[in-house]
Amino acid sequence: RPREMENATFREDWERTRDMVERGEAHLLSEVQARALAARRKGPGGATEKGRRQPGNPSVLAPSRAWALKTRFTRQILQEHVLRKSYDSAYDHLQREDRGTGPASWEAGILRRLAKYEGQTLGAIASMNGLPLRGGKSLAASIIKKTLGFPELAARIKEFDQ
Repeated sequence: RPREMENATFREDWERTRDMVERGEAHLLSEVQARALAARRKGPGGATEKGRRQPGNPSVLAPSRAWALKTRFTRQILQEHVLRKSYDSAYDHLQREDRGTGPASWEAGILRRLAKYEGQTLGAIASMNGLPLRGGKSLAASIIKKTLGFPELAARIKEFDQ
């Protein structure tokens, strides 16, 4: 059963897609625009077939589409619930910090917390948060986790893996 945050993500993806179709932009839909629930091309020749007229712009043909969960989203669910990998949740963390009154969108909460660092280098942000500049590929992720207040820098963050 999807959690509150996942339901909100599905709703946002669905509404974004619906709005594009209503504006006559169905031919511009891409899976990149969705976080979890994507309008994937379907049918024979799914990637190339065009033939559906779209509301709002009947002169432009659009590919036939079907709803599909994105691979990263389903992979994270598999790892957490079947393979029993441990994950922290940005959504839960932000709700705890804001005592349940936080933003409906975990992304808005993250952006609000990071806004004060706009224009700063990673080195400066690390220094402000008492974090030494060590680590290869994971340095930026460690700085962000520390800045957001995650206690464990090596933790996997559920929403970041989706």
